[in-house]
Amino acid sequence: MKGFGAVGPNSGPVHMGIEIKEKFYRSPGLVEGKVHCHCVSDVNFTAIVLKFKGAERTHLHWTTTSENKNDHTITRHHRSKGIRMLANRVTTLSKFGCLSAGHYEFPFQVHLPAGIDSSSSFVTDDTSFWVVYWMEAEIVGLPNVTKTQAYFTILGEPKGESKKPQGYFVEPFLQDVNFCRCGGRGFMALGAKTDSVRVHPGRNFQASICFQNQSTTKIETIDIRIKQTVHAHADGRTHTAEQIVGETTMPDGKELGEAAKKLSRKFTQKEKDSASSSILQHIHNSLVSNECLTYAVPVERTALPTYSTSLIKVSHTAEVVLRTRKFITNPKVVFPLIVDDPSSQKDTQPTLPQHPPLEEGMQAPTDPPPSLPEGRNPATFPLTVITVEKWPDVADEPATVPDSGQARAAAKWSFEGLLKALKNSISVNSTLKRYADDSRGREVILSLGTQQYGLAVAALAMQSDRLDVAVTVARILKSGGKDFTSEFIISAIEFEASEHESQMKTGLVIVLAPLASDLPKNQQELLRHLSASEQQGVQDVLTKRL
Repeated sequence: MKGFGAVGPNSGPVHMGIEIKEKFYRSPGLVEGKVHCHCVSDVNFTAIVLKFKGAERTHLHWTTTSENKNDHTITRHHRSKGIRMLANRVTTLSKFGCLSAGHYEFPFQVHLPAGIDSSSSFVTDDTSFWVVYWMEAEIVGLPNVTKTQAYFTILGEPKGESKKPQGYFVEPFLQDVNFCRCGGRGFMALGAKTDSVRVHPGRNFQASICFQNQSTTKIETIDIRIKQTVHAHADGRTHTAEQIVGETTMPDGKELGEAAKKLSRKFTQKEKDSASSSILQHIHNSLVSNECLTYAVPVERTALPTYSTSLIKVSHTAEVVLRTRKFITNPKVVFPLIVDDPSSQKDTQPTLPQHPPLEEGMQAPTDPPPSLPEGRNPATFPLTVITVEKWPDVADEPATVPDSGQARAAAKWSFEGLLKALKNSISVNSTLKRYADDSRGREVILSLGTQQYGLAVAALAMQSDRLDVAVTVARILKSGGKDFTSEFIISAIEFEASEHESQMKTGLVIVLAPLASDLPKNQQELLRHLSASEQQGVQDVLTKRL
């Protein structure tokens, strides 16, 4: 798969492109490719940087209407975007040099870890999300932005058929049958079970159902449908989109037998009380002994996998409904479902998810750099290897922990516990002080590596909170005898992916640079992670404050 891209609004003397060997990759696995660089004339540069990135992106769209003083209706369109980085690895292909006119190749390999989220997409007019991965190459130090990117698809880890099923049993219950919310018509009893709530797109979900109709209303059909619900967040706003990804109606009323027939009269309350316990016990025994109806509904191949993070949540349910006439309450059972990743099956033909709109400053993929004349070979640089580690999830969803004081304490005094406390706190400084004053919390902070530091800074929604966490944690690290270097700053700015990314990167460097022990010695390494305009914004500050 070749993901060539032009460089900047005007490619000028340099043409860049990224070539990725395959369309699909599985985790764990190895991504192989090349960065092509064709120079029309000699080019002096600061660095040639290669990045492996993964992200969740959400786009929300909505409209509002209002009337002006002339009673004309005005429709306004609003858009909001969200992003959560899944991976961000940066390496230098070459730095501080000159490329003479010619064609150059920079081969690379990316080692993917096990357990990384697979690529996926969901696109509608008002709610869209993408889980995407891409390579990005940039020449730093040229007057114009010289950057290109290429997407590729990561498939889910293969899952064998031996995965243990997760059964689900709905105890029988009674429900009164009413017409238009008034006038009781008796009651119905319903129970259900499934041997597994884990299903795979393209295969069947099966449920066993047992019921008794003790009302004067006839049961027409049994309807089973599988509902997919997508929640996408961006800038404090949440959109919800629902789809039916599996549906069946079985059978018609004549085939349901005695259990579905209506009664000639409804039970009195006394008769209901005396009959209900025996009916419920009969349904329970029938379900346990498998003496009940079993129905299957196919799950559409396009169903998304069940997924949950702080930005995107995809959930699934199966609803079993005893359908009666209109305006009459219908007894219903709801099963929670887990839909497997369709790309995790080796026998399934994977599909390419859609890619999000290009980032600002990026050009759409275009023709590759000009070919070399026959008989001439490109100048090839040494192989660059990037090893990706799976980063911890920072979802808002509370983690499930054993119900014991020791387990809850272990969850609190951990890196994930620190992230959760910061995200839910009213004052991040007070939260950090509480951790620093407790030996267990202080140990958590002092154990932070550069990647965890960057993740902790990026976990906060407000810019002021991110700056406060960056500075306070840096000071705690220094006071605890840990060497705070520019690598921590680089991690913080590389993990920055907010709407005001450039402003935040500049602010982080300004407040953190005075705390770094290896500055100004290593300031060139720090500056190469910033754009030309960002470098100008911090250069004077670095000179004055260092």
